[in-house]
Amino acid sequence: YTIYNEPVRHPLLRLYALHVVEPLDVRAMNEAAAELVGEHDFAAFGLPTKGEITVRRMLRAECRAELRLIRVELEASGFLYRMVRSIVGTLAAVGRSQLTPREFRLVLESRDRSRAGATALPCGLCLTRVKY
Repeated sequence: YTIYNEPVRHPLLRLYALHVVEPLDVRAMNEAAAELVGEHDFAAFGLPTKGEITVRRMLRAECRAELRLIRVELEASGFLYRMVRSIVGTLAAVGRSQLTPREFRLVLESRDRSRAGATALPCGLCLTRVKY
């Protein structure tokens, strides 16, 4: 997922990156993202595509700054419906200091979608690889 973190929108990135005006604390976002690694019930971040199982194994979760862009990279055994967008929206709340990394962890543990942040817009979402 790509976030363009500048006060003024970039016209060439509008379809490929989520524009966030407020400065984001990438270090706090990365600390919160690290809480996702491992096997967890991700019900707070999405809905199952089949059945009712919401447990997934997150293999890698990191946020890093690249000039004006913030990259959120998530690698998992599978994803729930809107899981990535919900995670990114909640990580953005951490970046805005609306949540601490500890509170992010509590959202994950709650399994309650209403405690998570807003679902991020689909611009910026990019599937890079599928492994079988």
